[in-house]
Amino acid sequence: MQIFLKYLLKSLFFSSLLFSLFFIFLFALIYGTINLKDFLNFKPSLTSIGKYYCLVSLQLLSFVLPLSAFLSTLFVLQKKKEEGEFLAFFSLGFTLRDFFKVYLIFLFFIFILIFFSHLYLTPKGKRLQKLEEIKIFSQLSEREILPKTPYLLTDTLSLYVNSAKKENSTYFLQGVTLLEKKSNLKRGIYLAKEGLLDFKEGRFVLERGVIFILAQEKEKKIEIIRFEKYDFQIPLANLKKEDLYIKRGEMSLLELKREIAKIQPSTLKYHRYITEYYNRFLYGFSVIPLLIQGFLLGIFLKSMKKITITFVALIFYIFYYFFYNFFVSLSENGKLNILYGQIIFNFIFYLFLYIQYKYLKTKGISYL
Repeated sequence: MQIFLKYLLKSLFFSSLLFSLFFIFLFALIYGTINLKDFLNFKPSLTSIGKYYCLVSLQLLSFVLPLSAFLSTLFVLQKKKEEGEFLAFFSLGFTLRDFFKVYLIFLFFIFILIFFSHLYLTPKGKRLQKLEEIKIFSQLSEREILPKTPYLLTDTLSLYVNSAKKENSTYFLQGVTLLEKKSNLKRGIYLAKEGLLDFKEGRFVLERGVIFILAQEKEKKIEIIRFEKYDFQIPLANLKKEDLYIKRGEMSLLELKREIAKIQPSTLKYHRYITEYYNRFLYGFSVIPLLIQGFLLGIFLKSMKKITITFVALIFYIFYYFFYNFFVSLSENGKLNILYGQIIFNFIFYLFLYIQYKYLKTKGISYL
């Protein structure tokens, strides 16, 4: 029995590991690259970029692990069925009940990983990534303004200068070009011979220049304004992105609990925070009916090509977690208590599994 147990578990865990590494690499590359542009604007070091991708991978664990375990279940069981290994084990006196007992060990281990990942690793990864973003953006005022190099000053202001001389926290600029995004249809171009930029006071002064205001409404319009002195006031808070604060998905359980205590009950914010808090504990349980379903599909589906198995698995996985997130969204909007939503969700899928079990019993297939 121990040889049989080790043999099946080794196949399941090894396959899950390969799928997890593949999906983490794939999704981290796609998701990370899409969101990396904010970092590249501020010329982060290679170490910061590497750390960024590692933290993105950490956040993906609770998403990747259920998918990897589900796929590995289908692939491993289908392979053993095609190669006649099930028949060999049955001839030795093993039953489906024996297979399922071994599979429950695999399911329990995956459950623990996902539970811990969603409870701690995912919010921790999000938190560390946000702190890294804050660190990079907060260094904006400390970075050197290089001549003939674009410099993102705020979300709406981009600076380009021919030369820059620094004294304390003040830059004395020559040959200044400033691009301003006033709105989606309106842009400003500032050209000045000289400028002064004081990060400490948030003061930005342009001298002896001209402004071109480009407006695209019903027809294109260009407004030209000459000036001797143009004074900006840039609040230091604007040097950071608007979303650079710790959100609920990045908070620890203790922080969430403290924040919930401050929020007025029955408000939309309250429902979102209370849902986030309880979902940290409940998400891991969603993998149990998913993997039981994977076991049934792997055992009783007819032999299929790998691409077909992958397609079936992805369709079911997407449908399953779409349904799960539907109940979570109801809780976030105050339509349904998070605990009631989880009870309904699990009841539906356990009922679905029971119907399958009864159907297989009527076909003469026994777990005994």
